Amino acid sequence: MRGKVKWFSREKGYGFITDEQARDHYFSVQDARGANLPASGDHVQFQSQDTSRGPRASGIQLVARSEEGRRGDDRVRCGHCERKMVPRIISYQGVVERSVCPFCAETYRDFMLPPSTPLWRWVALVVFVLVVFIGC
Repeated sequence: MRGKVKWFSREKGYGFITDEQARDHYFSVQDARGANLPASGDHVQFQSQDTSRGPRASGIQLVARSEEGRRGDDRVRCGHCERKMVPRIISYQGVVERSVCPFCAETYRDFMLPPSTPLWRWVALVVFVLVVFIGC
């Protein structure tokens, strides 16, 4: 019988396979054949057994890996040290200010100003608001 892994937890050691008739089959790590454990979305071949607790899959063999289960490298490259990294968020009093490289601590992205807005426009806006509303 063939099916698709609906859900599998490596930490807990069990998961569920949905067969071609949309029935869910329980399986554990001991039911998998070979060194490769299935992941969520993988296509598998298995034998179905009816137990007192419901359908159970055994003799699970991996047929094809899922494209959705494959993850690329989500890291970005630091412009200063050129290392691949996951930026760290810096906030002050609940306001996100910027993200930094965890290796060299250089700013990766500044969230206080939009990147396309020149600083002089923000200064002009602040001055305008002060003049109009406060009357300075």
